[in-house]
Amino acid sequence: MLLAGGPVYTLNAYLNCQLLRNLGCTLPIEWHHLGPEIAVTWLPRIRACNVRLNDLGGDGSNQTKHRGGWQNKVNAILASEFDDILWLDADCFPLRDPSYLFEHEFFTSTGAVLWPDPHCWSNEHRHYLAERYGVWVPRRQVESGQMMFRKEPAMPGLLKTRDLNANADVTYQDMYGDKDTFIIGALQAESPWRVVPHLHDRMTRGMRHKDFDGQPLFAHLAGGKWRLHGRPFVTRQDYPLLDDALKVLKDLRSEGLLCA
Repeated sequence: MLLAGGPVYTLNAYLNCQLLRNLGCTLPIEWHHLGPEIAVTWLPRIRACNVRLNDLGGDGSNQTKHRGGWQNKVNAILASEFDDILWLDADCFPLRDPSYLFEHEFFTSTGAVLWPDPHCWSNEHRHYLAERYGVWVPRRQVESGQMMFRKEPAMPGLLKTRDLNANADVTYQDMYGDKDTFIIGALQAESPWRVVPHLHDRMTRGMRHKDFDGQPLFAHLAGGKWRLHGRPFVTRQDYPLLDDALKVLKDLRSEGLLCA
């Protein structure tokens, strides 16, 4: 499942859904959005990927990272009809069908799986967070570009995470956006959680995250999002499925959904 809207993120989210289907992924996909932030011209294409759209509400005018963007990740997860969830940012592209993750012991044995971030907290900031939020966070920060949850055991932590993001104007001054709100929420609620023990590989414009066994699985193209016109800032080294993506982009241009 994912959350996306606006021209650039709609393109990236659609491309993600189409490439997942090309990889043979048959899992249901939920695409959450905020009000009328997806142009109606995209709707037939999105639905052709067997994607369920869910409007979280809003007028589509408050889509900044502090108001309506990052904090609505947890709202989308809570609104999901799924019991088991793989969350993907619109610009986090699987390199293989990720369906097998749901059957892996690393996920089935807990309620929340998070991936490690490149950055670590200083000891001083960990002390500050402990005083402020009442929990000791791990030294390494966590990512929120890809996450997994099993609703029942994860729910207490997700509700705490929702509260943290509802106070984003304050919370995001203490940490970088929503990322660590998920682990802080789980710690506050004493919900089960695990962090993937394998660090990412750096890419030209993002990170290549690994699965539970240490094999590359996600290309998080945070600095190389697909663009509405021209060639993307993505190389084959960053994204081995580049040719497949370029074919989808070519089809979109032929239908007038993208500029040449």
